Parts: sequence; structure tokens; C-alpha cells
Amino acid sequence: RFVMQYGVNKRLVTINPRDIMDIDTSGSTIIDGESRPEKNMSSPPLLAFWLMGMLTNTPYVILIAGAKSISEGSTALVFIANVLPSLLVKLSAPYWFHRVSYGSRIYSGAILMSLSFCSVAFFSSVYKSTTFELCGVALCSLQGGLGEASLLALGGYFGNNGTKCLTAFSSGTGLAGLVGFAYMMVLNQWMKLTFSNTLLLGNSLSVAYAFIFWKYLSKYCVEKVTGESVICSDGSPADVNGATNLLSNKLNIGSNDDTTRIVGEMEYESSTELWRSQQSSNKNSGNAIENIALLSFKQKTMLVLSLWPYMVPLFLVYCAEYALMSGVWTAIGFPTDDEAARNSFYQYSGWLYQLGVFLSRSSGTIFQASMTTLWIMPFLQVANLIFFYYNAISHFWYNWSLVIVCFYVGLLGGGVYVNGYIRINAEVPKWKREFALSSASVADSLGIAVADIIGLFLQSCLYKANGIGGSIVSCPI
Repeated sequence: RFVMQYGVNKRLVTINPRDIMDIDTSGSTIIDGESRPEKNMSSPPLLAFWLMGMLTNTPYVILIAGAKSISEGSTALVFIANVLPSLLVKLSAPYWFHRVSYGSRIYSGAILMSLSFCSVAFFSSVYKSTTFELCGVALCSLQGGLGEASLLALGGYFGNNGTKCLTAFSSGTGLAGLVGFAYMMVLNQWMKLTFSNTLLLGNSLSVAYAFIFWKYLSKYCVEKVTGESVICSDGSPADVNGATNLLSNKLNIGSNDDTTRIVGEMEYESSTELWRSQQSSNKNSGNAIENIALLSFKQKTMLVLSLWPYMVPLFLVYCAEYALMSGVWTAIGFPTDDEAARNSFYQYSGWLYQLGVFLSRSSGTIFQASMTTLWIMPFLQVANLIFFYYNAISHFWYNWSLVIVCFYVGLLGGGVYVNGYIRINAEVPKWKREFALSSASVADSLGIAVADIIGLFLQSCLYKANGIGGSIVSCPI
């Protein structure tokens, strides 16, 4: 690994064996270990991942917590608007993420977050329109998709510390559930702020979102010299001559430029020779080059499909739990025919669910599930869905103790989430790990999207069974 200094501004450029370039104009040195994430995992990066996880998901949870204020008779529509754009982002991510920098994605997400809060606030008060409110919710979904897929990929590029980064991010997303519901409960219910004013105050989250990434994580993101891919630096050693030529071509400076000099160091580790031998072997044997940017559309699609052992559990567990939240839990209340009672159960069931999610998503460094356990948990979640649906009709166990089961639902969902991504980080080869982590995130969004459609009909059937009006779709049974 080495650093070159050039030009009047003495800009520093770091080259690694993946032909990666990082230009630092801040005046800070790069050769002190600052740009080696796997060797510099102090608290700021972990804390930043935790906070970014929380801020990525909090807007989503705020809008879910306020779903009944947006559309009382069809809360599932809010869930759908809050997941379909995210799903589209994650489905398409494998084919364009490598061409757009992490910074561009995150900062665009911050803008989308702010636009979402402002538009939902405006169309819920000044000009009442459920349709435009749902469009505002969709903007939030775009932000969530960009943020989650990008930050999961970034976390996976921290070598042996990837598990810590992914657990920190997962824990933050779990905490977002508690923060989002608490935000709505404190400001909207306890302090009696209007729904629109509560949302407008949420613009502070978008500022924090952009600032934390810029301050603590942007320095780990670098651009490949070819201009075809944007990834995270792994601090690996580089070939001096090849990197010098690539740098000269990229910056349009001659190799004899007297303003250019090597000011860094070269580290030779066992992985250096391994990497070079692999590249030489690939060239001689005609094997595929280990570079995601060079894969064809078909190759990328096949690579995504090869992740099915991790994606199926994610899809199934999210499909079951979001069918509960968007459909079944909206029809439970004590008594059932009291709208305020149903709203109250919806809020508190969400609280306990999110608490379970937070605790289980924070357990990645303590407990790591086997593949068998990873597959068992989604089927337990399906059993929870069947239990709650039958109970909402028969009322055989119908009191506030049901929130304990809601907590258990959260434990299962969070457990599959964090363990799924940790297993990807541990088992997928390094060269495609970043790609795999961002691509696999489509599974949970797809599960949520399917669940929200199912939830529309579950809510309708349960409303019909309990003599409640207001559903926008008809129960098919």
C-alpha cells in the first residue's frame, strides 16, 4: 500500500490492489492507519454505524406509527407505500450501485427524508389528500432503500470487524422502532402536537443523517480508478508500478512529474502474494475476474439468486410479521368495536414488537444462529400469524397480555435479520461480499411488500368478522 502526493494542494491519493483511489483534500494524513477500516475499528465507526442504522429506519417507523392518521380504514396502504419504492431500489441496486458513490446515495437519502416529512405534513393539514400523503410516504421508502442497502454493503467491507459493524447497524435499525414510536407518542399524544407539526420536526433527523455519514463514514468510501465502481477501501496492499500507472492516467499527470512523489509505505503480507497469484491464475485460465463491475447483467442476476439460502428466511419472516402489523393487529382492541381501543393496542403492540427487534438485532456479537436455526425462526413467525388471526376472530385469549407475544414476534424478526447478514458476511467470498449484502436486502423488502397486500385483506376479513366498518377492500371469504 502506498500514498502519492502531488500538485499545489498536496492532495493525497491511496492505492490498493483493487485499483482503488482515495483523494483526501482535508490536509489530514492517510498513512497513519486512518483509512484502514479493518485495522482502525475504534468507537467512532461503530457508533456511526449504530446511529446511521437508527436514522435510516426512524422515518419509516414514524410514518408507520402514524399510519392511522394517514389512512384509518386502510393502514396497509401506508405500509405498501412505505415499502414498494424501497423494494424497487433494492431490486435494481445490483445493476447501478457500483456506478454511484456512497456519498451521493446517502445525501440523496437525506433530501428524500426531508421531502417526505414536509409533503406528508402539508397534505395532511393544509391540503388534505390521502393520495399525496401516500406519495410523501413513498419518498421516505426511497430513502430507506438507498440507506439500508448502502450501509449494509459498507459494513461488510470491514474485514474481520464486519460482524461488529453489521451488528451495530442492525442494532441501530432495531432501536429506530422504539425511537419512532416514542417520537410519535411523546410529541403527538402526550404533548398534543398536531400530526403535521410532529412530522415537520422530523427534518432534524435528515440533517443528522447527512452529517454523521459525512463526519465519520465518508472517509472509508473510495472510487475505483476505472471510474466504473464505487466501493469501500479494505486497506489491502498494492502493486506499486501498476498503481502508479493507473494513478497517472486517472489524474492526467506524467510519471516524471516533479510534483509527484511517494510519501507512503508498502506493506507485504501473506494475502498480497495470494491475491496476485489468484489474479495471475484467473488471467491464465480464463476464469472470471473478481470484479463485480465487470460482471454482465445475467451474471449479477445469477449471483443474486445464489443467495437464496439467506434470502428465503428473510422474506418469510418479514412477510409473516408485517402481515400481523399491517392487517391483524389493526383489528384488535379491548373492546374491539372501540376505535380508540384498537389504536391503543396498535401503538403498544408496535412498541413491544420493536423492543424485541432491538434486543435481538443487538445480539449479533453474542449469539450467532446456525443455518438450521435461521430457517426454523421464520416458520415460528408464520405460526404467530396464524395464532393472532384466529385469536382476533375467536377472542379465546383476548386481553393486554397479548403484547407479550408481540414482543416474541419482534425477537424472531430481529434475530433472522441480524443473523442472515452476519452469515453472508462470514460465508460469502470477500470480492462479492459488498454486492451480496446490498442485494440480499431485497428479500425483507419483498416480504414486507407481499405482507402489506395480504394485510389489506386480513384487515378487511377481521373487520367483517368483528362488525367493524371502514375497510377499502372486500373480504374474499
